[in-house]
Amino acid sequence: MQKIIVAALATSLFISCQNRNQNGKITGNKPDLLSSHLNDSMAPGDDFFEYANGNWFKKNPIPASEKGWGIFSLVDEENKTRILKLSEEASANGGEKGSNSQLIGDFFTAGMDSLGIEK
Repeated sequence: MQKIIVAALATSLFISCQNRNQNGKITGNKPDLLSSHLNDSMAPGDDFFEYANGNWFKKNPIPASEKGWGIFSLVDEENKTRILKLSEEASANGGEKGSNSQLIGDFFTAGMDSLGIEK
């Protein structure tokens, strides 16, 4: 009985790790994002930090203007870029009165009006 349960669990785990399209057909396994950060030239027993993060640090050097840099820094930069783009578009296009686009545009325009703020 235990062998059947173990086999069923192993099979369900294998099936759940496969990508499926909308029709339920298997499209292959997702590439592991973190495995691209591994430095295979380093033995994990010699320097695990370098092994686990070496390629990420090679591809993402710390900018001179920053004390540190990590994945959360990239996420933060991306969020700021998207918010700025949305705010500028809302400010330029206006939007229907009372809509979120109009409110965002007005708020952004008011905040960017340094002369008005100084009065």
